[in-house]
Amino acid sequence: MRMKISVIMATYNGAEYIEQQINSIVNQTEKVDEIIVCDDNSSDDTYEILGRLKNNIDINLILYKHKENKGVKKTFIELIEKAKGDIVFFSDQDDFWYRNKVKDMVEIIKEGKDIVMSNADITDAKLNKSNLTLWQCLGIENEKYRNDDCYIEKEMLKRNIFTGMNMCFKRNVYQKSKMEIDMYHDEYIGWLGVFNKSVGLLNKSLAAYRQHKTNVVGVSKRTSFESFEQMYKKIMESTRKRYNNLLWVSDCLKDNYVLEAENFYKQRLTIYQKKSILYFMKMLLIHNISYRYSNYTARKEKALIKDLFCVLYGRLFYK
Repeated sequence: MRMKISVIMATYNGAEYIEQQINSIVNQTEKVDEIIVCDDNSSDDTYEILGRLKNNIDINLILYKHKENKGVKKTFIELIEKAKGDIVFFSDQDDFWYRNKVKDMVEIIKEGKDIVMSNADITDAKLNKSNLTLWQCLGIENEKYRNDDCYIEKEMLKRNIFTGMNMCFKRNVYQKSKMEIDMYHDEYIGWLGVFNKSVGLLNKSLAAYRQHKTNVVGVSKRTSFESFEQMYKKIMESTRKRYNNLLWVSDCLKDNYVLEAENFYKQRLTIYQKKSILYFMKMLLIHNISYRYSNYTARKEKALIKDLFCVLYGRLFYK
């Protein structure tokens, strides 16, 4: 029996690219059964464009609109719960799907995986390809995935590697009761696949990941801070959030990798609390936590330098 396919999309002020993206989904070689779009109270004419498209395509396009902005996480969770398909694809409003995206990813699902993540081309606003792929930007190494059964789990302990625009999953994987953590929808679904040891990586670019000035999330987006105080608070907030999420992960996935990562983030919070250079050096040299920075944080994050900053700034201004 054929598995039904849902595509879910959250929109917000996406008028410039929404029609092109919808058409790229409609023109797939394997047709989807429904496209469900929830507009998060756009101030442009995104919703009006969708209404016009609804009458001109041969796929069931279901539209909702929030009366107030709820944010991308809550919107996508609502959409998952509305999806009727056996397989659900996340979709951004501004990307472009290549014609075999659905077909190729569904084939991996049929082989027994709960979740599939493909690669994507990084493009400019006009869909001109760069020399980069999404996996290169995320640091995903296909060879390590093939040779290490725990590769995805180890990478997820460093940072989230799941991006919704190149994911699909079996609808029955979603567990509403567990969605109480402070985590985006794609990372949450990714972890559920890790728990079941049922994630398939497909190293094939099946979409254009469009980069433009109004991306909500993009590969070149960097966090900027207005002051050292704001940076100090954001670093501590991020570490605390990561620790709390790891408590949830360790409750679901009891293995040494996760328990060691949980302990490492607990130690980082203790370092912030003590605001002591001597204690920080003791943890690095005597308790040898320095290697854990490479095991449990992304290289681009520069977490060790950030922790040193927090100790110094906290000691000077938060005695």
